[in-house]
Amino acid sequence: MAAVRLLAKWRGGSYDSAGEFKIGPLNWLFARIMDLERWTIRHGMRWPVGGSLMLVAGSRLHE
Repeated sequence: MAAVRLLAKWRGGSYDSAGEFKIGPLNWLFARIMDLERWTIRHGMRWPVGGSLMLVAGSRLHE
């Protein structure tokens, strides 16, 4: 993260914090996979397994 921000500053451009979340083709691929899953569910397919994943992170204060 720091390297990206320093590079943007070094190049003289402004820093776009949302730019770090733009993953282009990979995001497109995952969206198409989800579209396929939704389509199969709408047409009666039942998936035998499934799950959700959530990540929560934090840092400890050093004393």
